Amino acid sequence: MSDNMFGHHGRRWATVVAVVLTIAAVVLVVIGIRGQDHAATPPASAAHTAAEGDLPAPTKKGTATPKPGSATRTGTAPEATPSVVGKVLDRSKPTWLTIPAIDIKRSHLAAYGTDAQGAVDVPPATGGVPAGWYTGSPTPGQLGPSVIVGHTDAAKDGRSIFFRLGELRPGDKIQVTRADDTVATFRVDSLEHYPKAKFPTETVYGNINHAGLRLISCIGKFDKATGHYLDNIVVYAHLIESHHT
Repeated sequence: MSDNMFGHHGRRWATVVAVVLTIAAVVLVVIGIRGQDHAATPPASAAHTAAEGDLPAPTKKGTATPKPGSATRTGTAPEATPSVVGKVLDRSKPTWLTIPAIDIKRSHLAAYGTDAQGAVDVPPATGGVPAGWYTGSPTPGQLGPSVIVGHTDAAKDGRSIFFRLGELRPGDKIQVTRADDTVATFRVDSLEHYPKAKFPTETVYGNINHAGLRLISCIGKFDKATGHYLDNIVVYAHLIESHHT
């Protein structure tokens, strides 16, 4: 009788311990996930030679660049062109970039097209390489997602133009001065951190119903074998106002 009772209580304690351990594991997973949200750009000590140069391609190989009103989802018919939300501007090439929250003050903007593989053709990560507007996207302030790319670090100098990009937060302002002497002001909506192998091409480059802006750079762990970071950071913003210089 006593042996049976001991076995019964032993099983009960084993069940209780298992439940407690399960709850603890769930708590640790939740804490870990929250800790990964909006990771900051690497500190200067993490800078590496030729750390970038492999920013994501605007479209997947074998697909066409989306046209206004033609955005589709896999296996679905084309969607109707959505109503335009908010202010939009006429086309004008961007010339300068200002982001007060991360101390970028009237930084020159280059213009980058695509290379033979269809990726954004950004120069090697050497000192002084500016951020650049991707010429296959709308100009900042036009309807659609205007894309600006830049390096996190440089081969010799450590820091590059978007070193502090991960410090931006929703509500921060981004100003783009354009060739027509207008300044387009954008408000940051969110920051997202993506593994390069799962980069959401359609989300970043696809059609939207407002004048949007995407700032893209590299982030995360550095792969010594390839000479590149493993992840991308994307800042999403939308146009809130414009004025003449």
